[in-house]
Amino acid sequence: MDLVIRAEEGLHINLLDEYQYFTLKNILNPKNYMDPYDAPSITLSNELYSQLMQPDLNFTKYAQIICDAEPLLKITEEKQREAEKNNIAEVEGRDWMLYYSY
Repeated sequence: MDLVIRAEEGLHINLLDEYQYFTLKNILNPKNYMDPYDAPSITLSNELYSQLMQPDLNFTKYAQIICDAEPLLKITEEKQREAEKNNIAEVEGRDWMLYYSY
């Protein structure tokens, strides 16, 4: 991590990946935890989202935000798995309906 700090401070190199940054920004958005209402997740997402939006964000702070966001990342993964299951069930249901409609 020392090398990262020296690269950022001494050489002014930005080591943040833009795609990963925007993905994390979307995950940390507090509106994701409003329905169903999850007060602890909303509090954590508010705190981390505000840290992520700071103009002096560097890789070290970004890495810490990712570590702190672990509970929210798990919730997001669970929601994605549930959505995938629903999509698969919906497609399988349509196949069943198509099969018996002939």
